[in-house]
Amino acid sequence: MQETLAATAQAPSRRARQISGAGAILLIVVLATTYFVPRGPMWNADSRVFLTASIVDRGRLDIDPFATNTGDVAYFHGHYYSDKAPGASLFALPVYVVLKYTLLGGKPYSALFAVPESQRLDFLPRYILAFVFAGLPTGSICMLLYYLLAVQGVSRGWRTLLALTYGLGTIALPFATVFFGHQLAAACLCGAFVVLFRLRRGELAPRYALAAGALAGCAIITEYPTAIIAVLLAGYALATSAQRQRALLLLGIGALPPLALAAGYNLLAFGSPLSQGYAHLAGPSAFQVGQAQGLMGITTPHWDAIWQTSFGPYRGLLLLSPVLLLAIPGFVLLFRRSQWRPEFWLWLSSVVIYYAFTVSYFQWDGGNSVGPRHYLPVLPFLVLPIGELVRAGRPVIWRAATAALAGVSIVIMGLVTATGPLFNPVFKAPLTQWVLPSLLGAAPDPSHPGRSPAVSWTASGLLHAQLDNNWGMLLRLPGILQLAPLASAVALVALWSWWRARRLTHPSNALPTPTRIAAAAPAPSEGGIV
Repeated sequence: MQETLAATAQAPSRRARQISGAGAILLIVVLATTYFVPRGPMWNADSRVFLTASIVDRGRLDIDPFATNTGDVAYFHGHYYSDKAPGASLFALPVYVVLKYTLLGGKPYSALFAVPESQRLDFLPRYILAFVFAGLPTGSICMLLYYLLAVQGVSRGWRTLLALTYGLGTIALPFATVFFGHQLAAACLCGAFVVLFRLRRGELAPRYALAAGALAGCAIITEYPTAIIAVLLAGYALATSAQRQRALLLLGIGALPPLALAAGYNLLAFGSPLSQGYAHLAGPSAFQVGQAQGLMGITTPHWDAIWQTSFGPYRGLLLLSPVLLLAIPGFVLLFRRSQWRPEFWLWLSSVVIYYAFTVSYFQWDGGNSVGPRHYLPVLPFLVLPIGELVRAGRPVIWRAATAALAGVSIVIMGLVTATGPLFNPVFKAPLTQWVLPSLLGAAPDPSHPGRSPAVSWTASGLLHAQLDNNWGMLLRLPGILQLAPLASAVALVALWSWWRARRLTHPSNALPTPTRIAAAAPAPSEGGIV
């Protein structure tokens, strides 16, 4: 009887551990992404905020009052517009309405620009929008990775590490702190994949393909190039569905509302549902010339881009996150699992094709960026194969390599984000020209290819580290010690998660209370009274 009750209680206990683990991951990522409060002009993010504010404050789609405050603008029929895909700005409307009548006291966003730049507080609404539409989506992706890695057969500890490695050890971290569209689009695509994946496993009714289509559509209108991944997701659905025509139809119907929303915006702003801001650029001439090349700035792969976006010191993804190198052997091992062959082809084709797009785009470096930011929407598919290396029975060397490289990646990206979320293009080796000098209290110098001669290699230099705006400054902590509150908070969450997992795993906690009492009671002797 006790064995039956214990078995019945194990499923809820497993679900409780899953929820507890995913919740801890989300909390850690949110703590890390909200700890830093970027200030100052930020063309990409500001352009999105300006559109949101103009709709709410002025009832207009143009951003004429703000046009001089950003270079990411389009010009059409006498008015300036945001040149960005409208998704993030449109989704932010209800949040901005709340901010306007709370944080801004009912005043329009333009009122924040009536004071000198050093006194402006326009970064505060942008910070909150970044939390909602970049920080939370990044945490959501980590939770989805945690689920998918569990299905792959990865143990709780390793899938926790890999999910946190995505959120804290890749370029997802700095872009989770700014109101760009990449992380929101990535979350939509990852969510769409999870829905299709569960449909393939028979865990959801076929009608949920509508949700997958809607998520894919939201990704497209947030970052137009993600249409590439949306098409690959449709191919995955066709390859894995027993009712292919119905699956494709439901995906299309689901994607229609967000696509219609963007088409309506483009019609009102640029005169055609198929036109968009990038076809009417009015920013720096280099943008206009570059975007006019090939197909909307996409030509053939640039050889310097291939080097600099992989291992190069300028935007090297693998230099910033060496753990991603393990995706190569991970894909090899994943291919050997025949039941995972559809996922293998989807993930591999996504990372390869989208990389080809990234290095073929005229602005492959992303301007002010950390790593190749245009590659962000597909990054989760580069982390998932690494799970194959740490499954039970794999050689210890793979586990050791994963743990070591994950740790290195988290340290690198943590320090990169702490010294500023975006690198100015004038720094051709930003790790040594910007991050290291900032950490050691020296002025970054783009004229030196490596470490600035002014950098002092002393521990005391860390106490003079020049970090980005963060909550530790409120405590007047010096230099690198400004990160201590964040580290303490993360440690407390990790400790709580560990304690909670042990408590839920303990056999006595897997039984209902009356059963625990019965299990603890001594068995009666053969001759006793029953």
